[in-house]
Amino acid sequence: NLTIGKVLSCSMHPDSDHLHVCNVDIGSKEIQIVCGASNVREGIKVIVALPGAILPGDFEIKPGKIRGVESNGMICALFELGL
Repeated sequence: NLTIGKVLSCSMHPDSDHLHVCNVDIGSKEIQIVCGASNVREGIKVIVALPGAILPGDFEIKPGKIRGVESNGMICALFELGL
């Protein structure tokens, strides 16, 4: 449940000074992901863990809300994938 996505838009989270709300094109559809990475921005390609993915440490990705904003996956750094 890992794929490559392109960040179509990236805006500040309305209830946080460090989170971003990103719309990401994963090929088959667009999804919204709340992301805490300081270097996320529109136009970059990212690794996306979709709901159901199990990351190192048995961390399962689930859809949910982060500070009231829907998030349907996780934009991953290499270290979060164990690389």
